[in-house]
Amino acid sequence: MTASKQKGKGTVVQHNCLISFDLMLSPRILIFTTVCNEGPFLLEWIAHHKALGVTDFLIYSNDCTDGTDTLLNTLHNAGEVTHVPQHAKGKSPQWLALKAAAKHPLMTQADWAMGIDCDEFVNLRAPFHHLQDMITATEADAFVLQWRLFGNSNALQFADAPTTEQFTMAAPERCPFPLMTRFFKTLYRVKDGPFRKPGVHRPKSKRIARWHDGSGRPLTTEFSKAENRIIATMGNAPCAWVQLNHYSLRSTEDFMVKRERGLPNRRNKKIDAAYWAERNFNIVEDLTIQRHRDAAKAHEDRLLSMPSVAQARQQCISAHRSAIETILSNPDEATLFTRLALLKTSTPPDEDIAKILLQRLQHASST
Repeated sequence: MTASKQKGKGTVVQHNCLISFDLMLSPRILIFTTVCNEGPFLLEWIAHHKALGVTDFLIYSNDCTDGTDTLLNTLHNAGEVTHVPQHAKGKSPQWLALKAAAKHPLMTQADWAMGIDCDEFVNLRAPFHHLQDMITATEADAFVLQWRLFGNSNALQFADAPTTEQFTMAAPERCPFPLMTRFFKTLYRVKDGPFRKPGVHRPKSKRIARWHDGSGRPLTTEFSKAENRIIATMGNAPCAWVQLNHYSLRSTEDFMVKRERGLPNRRNKKIDAAYWAERNFNIVEDLTIQRHRDAAKAHEDRLLSMPSVAQARQQCISAHRSAIETILSNPDEATLFTRLALLKTSTPPDEDIAKILLQRLQHASST
């Protein structure tokens, strides 16, 4: 949606939709992302972030075979997202998209932006209802959106149900190992901000920025300067304002489809039992994101009521189910599937054991 600010009262028509001036006067918040065969999960993710006040979606699709690109074209034509098909041709789809997004008009028009994947859901904590509430609560240039890894909640099979309701079991908020439990993405100021271009986890700086953590606390100048740092400090209550729910597995069947698809930024990295073990934490129930569910469902219902959207989504679901059956007809894949089903959860170590494990990894990488 490409709406510009305008003085006065009333409404304007944009893409055959009515946009209130209350929204027009709010900050333009952009999500940019890449997708491949994510059709069954896409509407919930878009609707959730619309409910949080995201105004623009810049979505790059990559060689989809499940109809995700058709669904995105339908939403694009309705003015709900901006869809850009791209062909990676052996290159990293995510890096290609980042390069293109940096020059896209939606980026130059945005007040704030974040690059997140469609298995990552921003979880604003009370009393915030919209991203604007958090943005205006401080004078930050960037907010750390720290991952909270959610496991498969012992869901073996794909179900056409909301991700945020199906998968409620997660890693503890303070988890000393593995380090990826403290990885983060960034919500950052674009217009008049101190950043020069987007990155996968954090934008590239042109000057010192005012970074705040997920509890609204200012971070150090050293953190701002450390452009390669993508691990948040393990402090007390690191996500009192906001966290990023990361549903990187979903059900075991969904994981098998993800394994075949590959990763958007590291196509050569194996998605195997080791990947599963580092992410399948079902230790603590976290229902906090469900406070946004009613508002998100209202947006989802509206999107589904648009011409051809429900049909396009259903085609994606049918293709997803077909992909599961094809993959699991391979004996090697079926064997892995059954072994993953035996691994009910990963258990984070205590801090003493975590220290030993980290020292081992550091020693091995330095030799």
